[in-house]
Amino acid sequence: MNSTIASIDDFDRSLRSEYARFAGDLPGQPESLVQRRFAQYGVFPELGWALIGVGEAQALATNDAAILYGTLARFVKCAHGCWGTADEQGFHPGGYDYCSLVVPSLYSALLGKSYIASEFCCGRPASVTGHAAYRHAANLMVCLECMTWTHREKTSARARSFASSKSKSKVDIAFVGFFLGIVTGDRARIAEALATFAAGYLQSDWGRHKPLTKSTFVQAMIAYARLYLTDPVDERTHRSLVSSDRIELWQQFDRRRAEFERSPHRFDGTLSFLNDLETR
Repeated sequence: MNSTIASIDDFDRSLRSEYARFAGDLPGQPESLVQRRFAQYGVFPELGWALIGVGEAQALATNDAAILYGTLARFVKCAHGCWGTADEQGFHPGGYDYCSLVVPSLYSALLGKSYIASEFCCGRPASVTGHAAYRHAANLMVCLECMTWTHREKTSARARSFASSKSKSKVDIAFVGFFLGIVTGDRARIAEALATFAAGYLQSDWGRHKPLTKSTFVQAMIAYARLYLTDPVDERTHRSLVSSDRIELWQQFDRRRAEFERSPHRFDGTLSFLNDLETR
């Protein structure tokens, strides 16, 4: 990940600099095309994943939950800009369908439910392309939002089959099992899935190239489960997955979130277009 970024301010400066470089490499192109190309290819992996790590580290060093909010607000906009919109041929990066929204949506759970509810609504088709764990997770996320979804029974059965496989990645199986645990209200399964997922995170593609994202992503998964279940993870399990100082910081974040939301972060200048991508 980008070692030159040590703070959110560094991220903002680097993002503006990268956009200027990107625009310079596409002379004469329409501004809308430059913006789209930058959102999809100029932020991740280097800048976007580094933001999560440095944001949490800065917040921990200063015991300031406002920095967590600023980190997430920036990340969700950038991540949606990268993976949330299709290109001119209707494809998401990597050939994924809307399952590309799974990871940014989980991070957004730390900010509330509105983004998730809008993206995983009853009108969604079944996810059929992209990483298998993402596909099953995306479908289960729709199942959680829409009890009458047309594809509910078929996609749930496929997810259960995937999660019972002995030949798939244990980390991928645990990820899908986490969502199945929420769907069925099985807290023991949620705890087991989270433990397996967290244990394998740094050795798998989930975190091998972005190790500083681990604690925030696990916390985001717990926040997601809380959208649907009361106390989905007991305190003992939580503290086995996330350090005490981080838990205390996230508790401060939860207490002050309404305060932060009264002054939402917005990109300005040449990056202001990122504010609009989230709702497209």
